[in-house]
Amino acid sequence: MSRRPILSVLAAATLLAGSVAGASSASALASGARTLPVTVTATGGPVIPTTDPTATELVGLTGTVVPDATGTYYPLAMAKRLLDTRSNGGAPLAGGSTTAVTVTGTSGIPATGVSAVVLNVTAVNTTVDGGYFTVYPGGGVPRPTASTVNFPKAWTGANMATVPVGSDGRVRLYNYGGRAHAVVDVLGWYAQDDTVRAAHGMGAQFLSTGSGDPERIYDSRLDESASFQPFLGGEYVEFQDTWASESAATAVQAYAMTITAVGATSEGVLTAWAGGGAAKPTASTVNYQKGVIAPNMAVVPAGHYGPTDTGFRVLNTGSGTVHVVVDVTGYYVTDDSPGMRFRPLSAPKRILDTRKATGLSGAFGARAQRDAPTGSVASADSVYVVGNTTGILPTVRTYLTVWSGENARPTSSNLNVNPGLVRAVSTYAPLAHDATSGAPTYRLYNDAGSMHVAFDAAGTLDLYPGQALLGSGAPVAGGPDAPTSDRTAAGRTLTDVGTFAAPPERTTSRRG
Repeated sequence: MSRRPILSVLAAATLLAGSVAGASSASALASGARTLPVTVTATGGPVIPTTDPTATELVGLTGTVVPDATGTYYPLAMAKRLLDTRSNGGAPLAGGSTTAVTVTGTSGIPATGVSAVVLNVTAVNTTVDGGYFTVYPGGGVPRPTASTVNFPKAWTGANMATVPVGSDGRVRLYNYGGRAHAVVDVLGWYAQDDTVRAAHGMGAQFLSTGSGDPERIYDSRLDESASFQPFLGGEYVEFQDTWASESAATAVQAYAMTITAVGATSEGVLTAWAGGGAAKPTASTVNYQKGVIAPNMAVVPAGHYGPTDTGFRVLNTGSGTVHVVVDVTGYYVTDDSPGMRFRPLSAPKRILDTRKATGLSGAFGARAQRDAPTGSVASADSVYVVGNTTGILPTVRTYLTVWSGENARPTSSNLNVNPGLVRAVSTYAPLAHDATSGAPTYRLYNDAGSMHVAFDAAGTLDLYPGQALLGSGAPVAGGPDAPTSDRTAAGRTLTDVGTFAAPPERTTSRRG
């Protein structure tokens, strides 16, 4: 398939901001750009006249910059617990039951103006194989054909989920089979419209990594400074990013990443949080068991360690040892450059199920990579589809990598699944657009054996305003389940954007 080159979100945003690139560069890129009746966000203040001809040339602006919080993200400083059925000796959820969970007007979330919430959903002490939770909007929305957390018997595990909020300010949690406790923690929320800005300020837009695909920033199996040793209980790794300016560091509000526990010698928990002086939350990020590779996506608030420094921590609280792998997808920033905003669906929608020829037909074989269509939910301005990837009954232990297909397969992995199990993980699937039809797709790679795959979309991250994108870089392929010798740890490369005049210098340190 002929695929249109995608311009880097970050590079295009720089051109619009007019802060780094010159008009000549913009002219070279403008030939493939779309002209849209859109506005450009600013961090606040009055309407600002647009004087940069580059911006007009690229996206056909009307000449004004209008602040608007619609679709921006508001991370909570600490995850807040909305539901724990274990509290006060509570009973587990019965199979076939549905539980309403109020999300708006509580835990620092506004009562109105919220389109979706980012949750961490944990199933605890499950009693049957083949069970699952489905989390979907309240307000009378029918339960969709989708799953949020899939689990076997006697299992405890979590999955992050971006869930549209119902008209009643609630989400609903359906338990398919058996009995299981449920824990729901809220990490943040998206603005439905601009009404929230008066009380909460401007929200954060999403900016991807330099390549647009997930990038591996840490693998303790490759950490020479720690003699390649796994993490002990109570040990944590801290990532400290030093940015080129105070304004760049101040803009960073949260990191989007996948954290994977590998080779655990006993069950335990990984917790990711802002670090620095921020209190550690009670919520867990990754629940892992002995010998089972456990991934989970997380949106982690950025710790601000100094005028130009941001970062976060990942702590192991298990009694044994475990290796830790971190893949970064992007950043939420309150920068005035055009970024991405979340556009929710009315309810999660299954857009891929290889068992039923939805999107693609037939299981993925070993080393197979295929492009999955997203046209039923994505538009020409969509850069990511946000949803849930599920690996179904692999014949051997394997992993999936999800990326745009514009670059070489990255070192990151999204999902690891043991043979005979069903496992789900939250995913920001980067999109490519066919050069002829414009149809958006993403690419999946299955490492070993045979496995069916499903994807449930919750919404898209769309350019605000729309413009062309260009990919760059070619990370080395691999994943947490691949042999260590086959991988090279990928560094992060950021293209200049707005106040991001240079990529950060990272310091990684392990402490106990």
